[in-house]
Amino acid sequence: MRLVPLLAVAFLAGPKVGPDYAKLLKDAKFTLSEAVDKASKEFPDWTPLSAYMEENEGKPSFFVYFAKDKKTVEVTLDLKDGSVVAKENQTDDDSKILSAVKITLKKAIEVALMKVPGKAVYADFDVDEKGPPEAEVDIFADGKVTRVLIDAVKGEVIKTENKP
Repeated sequence: MRLVPLLAVAFLAGPKVGPDYAKLLKDAKFTLSEAVDKASKEFPDWTPLSAYMEENEGKPSFFVYFAKDKKTVEVTLDLKDGSVVAKENQTDDDSKILSAVKITLKKAIEVALMKVPGKAVYADFDVDEKGPPEAEVDIFADGKVTRVLIDAVKGEVIKTENKP
């Protein structure tokens, strides 16, 4: 059996892919919760279900997804000044998530930050067949991302884990 050198394995696995949260947070002039508030002005009667920061096509932005009935929309905000860059209808039907969750996305972010100090960079609700509806909130601190899973009915932390 021939052993492949560790460096070759690392090279074949490719570089770590994901947002550069340190850079994004340095440029951001407001928090993820504030981005949800700003985007909510565009769709005041809709429910925020997901929010995150990312650089897309060279532009650092916040992306916030809203749902109402069987419709979903995405609002993109400039990360630096909070201006609305785009509003786009989505084909997703998130009505199952809407009816299952009992806490707000902002509450999920607040609960996660109480458990893990840092900056929220991603928040999303998920419903599957196993267990209660969940909110996943990713917190960036000290160069690492910690995932906080929250029961989206009770608002209690289920578990925390380091993200690779």
